[in-house]
Amino acid sequence: MAAGNQNQSFVQNTELDTDFSSWSTDIIGSYSIDAQGNFYNNDQRELCSLIPNYDSKYGSDLTAGFDPSVKEHHYSRPLDSLLYWIVLNKDTISRTGNGPGKQRLDADFVFTVGTMRKLLATVFNTGSYKQPWKMYAIKYNGTIYIRNGENTSEERRPEEERKDVYMGLKFEELISKLDPCESQGKPADRKVDGSRQGFYSVRRGKFGGRHLVLTRAQVDFAENGKYVECKLCPNYTGRDEWKFPMYKLRNWWYHMCAADMKQVIYGIRDGPTLKEVSRITPDEIPLEVNNPKMSCKTKTQLALTSWNPMACIGFVDEFLQWLKGVVVEDSYGMDGGRAVQYVLEWGKSSPSIGYSREEVRMSNFVLPDWYIREMSAFFG
Repeated sequence: MAAGNQNQSFVQNTELDTDFSSWSTDIIGSYSIDAQGNFYNNDQRELCSLIPNYDSKYGSDLTAGFDPSVKEHHYSRPLDSLLYWIVLNKDTISRTGNGPGKQRLDADFVFTVGTMRKLLATVFNTGSYKQPWKMYAIKYNGTIYIRNGENTSEERRPEEERKDVYMGLKFEELISKLDPCESQGKPADRKVDGSRQGFYSVRRGKFGGRHLVLTRAQVDFAENGKYVECKLCPNYTGRDEWKFPMYKLRNWWYHMCAADMKQVIYGIRDGPTLKEVSRITPDEIPLEVNNPKMSCKTKTQLALTSWNPMACIGFVDEFLQWLKGVVVEDSYGMDGGRAVQYVLEWGKSSPSIGYSREEVRMSNFVLPDWYIREMSAFFG
């Protein structure tokens, strides 16, 4: 295990193992963002529910209404909406400080579910299909904030890829409905432009029993008061059956674990046509992945049977512990609008996670200026 030395990178330990109970969260709040970017604090107006007769939607054309000329929305700063929720609820999620400020956030780490999902996937994110990532971390008044290196490119994605995204959203729209709820007030003063419309659950829990993490997850819909994730996949048959556990089930588990979700409801499509709807839980996924009932190449079989979700949790636990020893310079109260950020990179050919330290202007910071101003005044 690499120590918190600036000359050492983080090398993953493939023998890591831990228990699923190492990550559970409490829901401490929520918020809604409407189509105009208005932010509603602790408000469920954008929360949908699953319709009871969703099987009546079988045979629906999921491409109905798709227009390839419509401009895509790019959501480049998903962390900002969580930061705004923190600003609005800071009185209830802070404690007496033991660092630079008189008060501090009651969390060791702040990041989105998307960041957690990438970290969980890293252990088995190898080989020719490896997807590199870059993240930025800073320490501010005792808490480490991590932001994904989001792709801010305005370049249009291929039409087929945009169509896949559209079908997923169409499926979610078909099997859910927006329930009327009692309004809890006017929108907040600030709009949130970098996040998608929807309902978000704010959660806090201890990862590995030692890292207090504050995060948020977008909720697709609720069923009987429980939050449920919604997915869509092709009807993998014949020689392609192995793609379901390899490319879908593993990724779904990463997301469910990161968001502490207990069930996925997924649609199976035959081309653009909705064929059926099924369900799966996080506990069921490892059994499906490790014991595929289809024939596939030996290399693929080995990749599936060796997948160990508990090792993914163990890896993130150790990574966060390593990060505490790396991100040590606190940017709270630094002079001249300066800040220190750490660039974390999981490269295409690198076996380890490298990092570098850099001083930046506050305007280039992981945290936006408005968050620094609000929280600095509060922390004292």
